[in-house]
Amino acid sequence: MISLSVENNNFQSKEDYEFIVNYCKKYNVILVNDAAQSISHQKTSLNEYDVIAFSFNKFYGPTGMGVLALKEKLIKKLSLSKFGGGSLAEVKKNKDFNFKNNLTLFEPGTPNIANFFMADKSLDFFNEIGYEQTQEILNDLSLYLHEKLTEVKNLVIYSSPGDNIALINFKNIPAQDVSDYLGSKNIYTIAGIFCSQYLRNIQSQYSFVRISLGIYNNKKDIDKLISELKNVEGNYGIW
Repeated sequence: MISLSVENNNFQSKEDYEFIVNYCKKYNVILVNDAAQSISHQKTSLNEYDVIAFSFNKFYGPTGMGVLALKEKLIKKLSLSKFGGGSLAEVKKNKDFNFKNNLTLFEPGTPNIANFFMADKSLDFFNEIGYEQTQEILNDLSLYLHEKLTEVKNLVIYSSPGDNIALINFKNIPAQDVSDYLGSKNIYTIAGIFCSQYLRNIQSQYSFVRISLGIYNNKKDIDKLISELKNVEGNYGIW
C-alpha cells in the first residue's frame, strides 16, 4: 500500500503522481490519496486511486465529518475498527452473527444526519462555481498575495506564487504569536506544524503561519492582511 497527499500544507513538494498511479496499477499496489488539502480545487477520481479520503470542513462543509471513498473490491479485504448494529446482517439464536457485505458494514450506529444535510449544501455551493472557476479565482489571489507579501519587512516566505496556501514566518517572532496578533484583528490564520509531527525530524524549520485562500476571499482581504502584517513587529509584546 502507498499513501500520499497530492497536496500538503507543510511544504509544497511536486511529485510525479502520474508515475506513481501507473506504478501502483502495474504492480497491483493499493494507492490511497489523502485529498484533504486538494479536494476543494483539484478533481480526483477512483479511476486513479483505490481510496480517497478527505474532511468536509476542507470542502466548505461541516466539521467532524469525513469521507472515505474506496473501490468496491476493497470492501471484503478491510477489517472493522468499530462495531455496531448497522454492521450486522443477522444475529442467530446461538449468538453467532454475520456481517453485511456492502459499504454499510463500515457505518455502524446512527449517522450524523444533520452533517449530511450540511455537506450536501456545501456541494451545491461549490458546484455552482466549479473546479475551473475555482482554480482561476485561487490562482489570481495567490499571485496577488505572494506579490504583496514581499512588501513586509523581515518576513520569510516558504511558498510560491500559485500555491493555494502561503507559508510564512517573521525572522524573530514565533509563528503562534503572529497568528494570535492577526486573530486579534479578525484575520484568522493557523500556526504550528499542522498535524505533521514527523516534520520535526526531517527539516529544521517546521513551524509556520499558514494563510489559506478560499473562493470567498478577495483582494481587499489580502490588503487587510498585509496591512496588519506590517504592524506585527511594532506591536510584538504589546497585544
